[in-house]
Amino acid sequence: PPASPGPKAATAPCPNGHTAETVSALQAEQLCFDAEGDAVMNVLNYDCVHFKGRAWPHRRNADGVPLYNNDHGAGPMAKDDKALLTNLQAALRLFQVKGDGAVHVPLGVGSSVDHRMTRFLGERTGLPVIYYEEYPPTGTGDVSDEDGDELEVVLEPLTTRALQHRILAMGCFESLLSLHGWQDAAQMARQVTSHASVVGCGQPVERYHKSLQPPEPPDVVEIGMGYE
Repeated sequence: PPASPGPKAATAPCPNGHTAETVSALQAEQLCFDAEGDAVMNVLNYDCVHFKGRAWPHRRNADGVPLYNNDHGAGPMAKDDKALLTNLQAALRLFQVKGDGAVHVPLGVGSSVDHRMTRFLGERTGLPVIYYEEYPPTGTGDVSDEDGDELEVVLEPLTTRALQHRILAMGCFESLLSLHGWQDAAQMARQVTSHASVVGCGQPVERYHKSLQPPEPPDVVEIGMGYE
């Protein structure tokens, strides 16, 4: 996102006292992931609200079996996640957006189930939706086939300060660097800078997509995501 007033933090240490010795290894991983997310919000000077639930790598069924068995949580949503999806939509109803506000959600092309769930929920708030592209991309295209001509591409120029904030925020997710094939934060920074310049034909930009369709009215989650 564009730069906000300034960074408040740049690191994301795991919470003190929360290790595999005091809680399960699965819980420790989730706590560390949450701490990284908090650090990202601090860098961008945003408020952060945690919903009850774990990120996709840490979700299990009643027998303790992982719901997703691949590196990016791709593929259809597991049936055991339907309750989570419904609960999240109920929680989102508590937030009030005034004026000409909009919901920013991941574009979700070939990406993790959590990103696709976020998009699905954002599209059902009754508010205008703006889609951002995930980086690094995990899909084979910029817009999914079902979107077609329903999205308008918007290129937002990135100042040096804004690009630095983006890199700083992404670097907070230390646990994801190797997952995306980066050896360290320096390599990530070089690739992010290069990608932003390529998208803008030499001028660093952020590429968004705006829906050309009117917002869908809020409704109860029943269909749309697809289940295994």
